[in-house]
Amino acid sequence: MKTFKIIKILEIDGYTLHCLFSNQEIKRLDFQDIFKTWNISPTHIAYPLTQNLSKFKTVQLTDNSLSWPEIGINSKDENGNNVFYPYEIDPFVLYELGKPPVLSEFKRSLIDKIDYFQNEVLKFIVQQIATTPSQIKANLKIGYTTITRYLKQFKQANLVTCFKTGKHSFYSINFTELAKRKTLA
Repeated sequence: MKTFKIIKILEIDGYTLHCLFSNQEIKRLDFQDIFKTWNISPTHIAYPLTQNLSKFKTVQLTDNSLSWPEIGINSKDENGNNVFYPYEIDPFVLYELGKPPVLSEFKRSLIDKIDYFQNEVLKFIVQQIATTPSQIKANLKIGYTTITRYLKQFKQANLVTCFKTGKHSFYSINFTELAKRKTLA
């Protein structure tokens, strides 16, 4: 049996999450449908999530699964100490319940992310190779080909991760690590 882990929560839109799994697939999780299918009643631990979108949006990635830090159970550990266990859902269950992302849902945020990504890459490239205002102005006209060349260097330096779903590629860039490095080489 394959094991699946959630690598990243890509987007939270209402009760719908887009998550990246360890097999590089992106799944859309519609929790309104999931909770409805599970017949969540007022006595169920997850019931507060169905009633309060703000609480639902406190979702976190914990040990490669989704968890809600404000919802859970109080229990005792083996030493008799009080312990709080947050509500979690197994990533395999979520993988099975997930559906492929609908491009129209993802398109708006994807375009925003691509624009942001290209702008940040351009800014970084300019900082690396420009020293005068005229060089900066010239380098802002770099274009797609140069971005692609630098993107390959970023990938080789493990500063960028590429995730593929169907015909589309998504890039996650480690800006913290980029900021630490002075050059691309």
